[in-house]
Amino acid sequence: MKLLPSFVLTYLVLSTVPVDGEECENQLGDCYIIKRLAEQKKKAIRDLSTDFENETLNEWRDESKTGVRWKAEDYNSPWEVNNLPVKPSIGNRYLRVDRKSSFEVAILRSLTFSISMGDDYKDILFTFDFWLRSTWPKFTNLELCVNENGNEKPILSLSDYSAITNRNWNTISVNPFHDVSPPSEISLVFYAYCGTNTEDAVAIDNIRWTDDSSSLTALTKLESLTSPITIVPVPSDTMFLANSTTKSQLII
Repeated sequence: MKLLPSFVLTYLVLSTVPVDGEECENQLGDCYIIKRLAEQKKKAIRDLSTDFENETLNEWRDESKTGVRWKAEDYNSPWEVNNLPVKPSIGNRYLRVDRKSSFEVAILRSLTFSISMGDDYKDILFTFDFWLRSTWPKFTNLELCVNENGNEKPILSLSDYSAITNRNWNTISVNPFHDVSPPSEISLVFYAYCGTNTEDAVAIDNIRWTDDSSSLTALTKLESLTSPITIVPVPSDTMFLANSTTKSQLII
């Protein structure tokens, strides 16, 4: 049997395979395997997904220290009829800050989960929908922090979305593991700073894990004609991606 020249093998080895819903062009790569790797990583992380349709927090806890609270609101029977977002794209309920007469901070914390040394979580994204509205520019705010072994690090601050004219839901994705050092105990924390005027509002919805498949590339490594092929997901340097019907933003 005649072996292929080494330069031909090199060409095959270095070919890359996009996996953003596109057909694999390199027969040595397997998009299905890459997607399964991402799915397995998500399964190893605590499932924080919730859409609040059952009006419960599931894997989240309200840790607000004062009278302000997170509360599920039904779009069809809201408690603030004069200050509503557009209807959610999925379902009718979302989690909203139930304001009081003074400016206070609402805290929503996930249950703690572990990430292990040797595992690569750089392509796993934390995704959620949010709505902010504020009487004064950037006064109302929603922050997301990652707590690693008791130390909190801010990863998102969304006050730029809190215009008084805003009624739109936005969707944002962030890599919460960008600066963590496994093994670690992790929790995610929302801090909502909501004013007391009629136009002020903070709400979240459709929390879920996603994978950064838009930037994953499959690399194939072939040591010999008989050795197995290793599929390696390449992590993205993208910090977060936000989009809505009116705005999109990508920060590297």
